[in-house]
Amino acid sequence: LAHLLADSGAEVAVVERGLAGKVPGGVGTVELDRGRTDGDEDGPGRTGPVEAHAGPVEAHAAPARRHGAEVPPDAVACVYYTSGSTGSPKGVLVTHRGLLNLASAAAEEFGLGPDDRFLQLASIGFSAALEEIFPPLLCGATLVLAGYRRALPTVDHFLGLLRDARITGFEITTAYWHQVMDELTATGAKPPDTLRFVVVGGDRARAEHVVAWRATGIPLINVYGPTEATATASYHHTAKEAPHPDGLLPIGRAIARTRMHLLDPGMRPVAPGEVGEIHVGGASLARGYHGAPAQTARAFLPDPFGAPGGRLYRTGDLGRELPDGTLEFLGRRDNQIKLRGVRVEPAEVEAALQSHPDVRQALVSVTAD
Repeated sequence: LAHLLADSGAEVAVVERGLAGKVPGGVGTVELDRGRTDGDEDGPGRTGPVEAHAGPVEAHAAPARRHGAEVPPDAVACVYYTSGSTGSPKGVLVTHRGLLNLASAAAEEFGLGPDDRFLQLASIGFSAALEEIFPPLLCGATLVLAGYRRALPTVDHFLGLLRDARITGFEITTAYWHQVMDELTATGAKPPDTLRFVVVGGDRARAEHVVAWRATGIPLINVYGPTEATATASYHHTAKEAPHPDGLLPIGRAIARTRMHLLDPGMRPVAPGEVGEIHVGGASLARGYHGAPAQTARAFLPDPFGAPGGRLYRTGDLGRELPDGTLEFLGRRDNQIKLRGVRVEPAEVEAALQSHPDVRQALVSVTAD
C-alpha cells in the first residue's frame, strides 16, 4: 500500500477511523466513520445489502446543471495496480474513454434496464468492479452493494443472498462459479427465479459445468480482458452463440469499438485455428503504465492495422480462432498465472522473498493441492 501511494502520487487517502496513523508521511488523510462496532463489520443494524440508485441518463442536460470543467476522453479516470514481473505492481492508467466504452458495451451486452438488480461483489481495487458499478447505473438499474466478504462466506449463503435481494444479474470469477455449480449439482437446488444472466471471467470454465448450466436456460456470459484494456476486451454470450459440442466456453468476440488480433512474434496475423498471441486495440485501451515509459513501450505497441498513431496492447495470452469466428483462450506465453481468477506474477512473489536478508534465491511455482 505504501508503494501504491508513493508511485501514484496520491495526495489524500480515505481511511477508516483509527487507521490514519498507518498512512505514510506526506499523504493527507480523511477518516471515514462507518459506525462500526466490535463484531459488526457492516455497521449496527445492517443485515442486508446496500442499494445505490441512479435515474435514467439525460443526454440533453441543460448547461446550468453541469458542474466543473469538460474532461477530455483520454484523461485518466483511475489508476489500477496489477502484477509486475519486476516485483513491483504497475499502475495502469485507465481513461474516461475506456471506462465509458466498457460501461456502454457491458450495458448493451447484458441487456440492462431499470428493472434490473445487479449485485456488486468485487473489491474496489479489482478492475472487475468497474464492470459491476458503472453499467447498471448508466441504465438506471439498481446496484446492490453486498461486498464479497459478506456475500461469499459459503455458497449456500451466496445463493440465499441472490434470492433475498431479488438479483437479476451478477459477475463472479470462474473459480467461484465452479463452487456454485458444485453446490447446485450436489444439492439439486436451482438458481433463483429472478436471475436473468450470470457473468463469469478470469479463467477457463470446466466443460461439465458449462453443459450443466445450459440446462438452467439462464444465459452465461464469459468475459475476457486485462486491466490494460479497461478490464474487458471480449464477451461470449451463450444465448447468442451456438453451443460447442465439447462444452467449450470461448472468450468470444471483441466488445464494441474494440479490436482483437492473434499475431505471431513478427506481429503478423496467424491463420484461423493457429495459435497466436492476443493483442487488443481500440477505444478501451489504457494510456499505459504510470511513470514507467519503458514498460509502456514494451507492452503498448504501434498498431499496424489501425489509424496512424494507434496502439495495440500485447496481452501475453495465447489464443486461437475457432471455426465460428470466436476466440479460445489457451494460456500464457510467460510464467504469469491465474489463481482463483486473479493474475499473479511468480517473479513478484520471488522478489518479495528475496528481499529478506536470510534468503539468497527464491523460486515460486504453482501446484495442484
